[in-house]
Amino acid sequence: MHRSAEESALIRSTSSEPIDSAAVSETIAAISTPVGEGAIAVVRISGANAISVADKVFRGKKEPSRFASHVQHFGEIVSDSGELIDQVMMSIHRRPESYTGDDLVEISCHGGTLVTAKVLEACLRAGARAARPGEFTERAFLNGKMDLTQAEAVIDLIRARSDLALRSATEQLEGKLGEKISNIRQALIDLLASIAEGGLRISLSSGRLIDDLQVNRHAVVWRQVNMHRGLFGESQGFSAALTIVLVQ
Repeated sequence: MHRSAEESALIRSTSSEPIDSAAVSETIAAISTPVGEGAIAVVRISGANAISVADKVFRGKKEPSRFASHVQHFGEIVSDSGELIDQVMMSIHRRPESYTGDDLVEISCHGGTLVTAKVLEACLRAGARAARPGEFTERAFLNGKMDLTQAEAVIDLIRARSDLALRSATEQLEGKLGEKISNIRQALIDLLASIAEGGLRISLSSGRLIDDLQVNRHAVVWRQVNMHRGLFGESQGFSAALTIVLVQ
């Protein structure tokens, strides 16, 4: 449910909408696997009170707040009245070593549509709120777990339908594109520093720069920008679905 929603809304941080700091501090929950029946579904909880929510809904040999991080535990999810909903595996991922950078709880339950919805409902009744589409990745971005190019790569990875698209998305997710953009940014800062220090020397007759160092720096940055613009067009082609008609 949540993953299919991410395909249409990842990531709010790329828009001009202001980020609500109160909303970022709330504990959120969502179904992270696609809608439909399957062997397993995953429900995630993230935020300052994620482990507290887990304590309220989980029944097992010990409370989730006592779990070691990144270790699976068998138990039951129960309603606020103590009624059994499902037998599950639960793991706690303590901040900052989690996908979002906040405390994160993952519940692996049976993949029926109703039982998954009931598990999520129990989490919401215990104090979490329903996550907006893309909000887990948004929080990862806001908490510095990934840069904006990596956040955008998540949806490309989900949508990839060819080996080239998959490779392009994974390289971007590894941070390779972000590193290249960071290098261009630093080159621009160096160029501006050079201009601030020595002034901008322009030919009155041609209107062009006559400082060789500035000219060279400008040319290098411009080549890098144009190269990555071309690569962006290619990557869009990799990820786009192509319809081919053969006419005989």
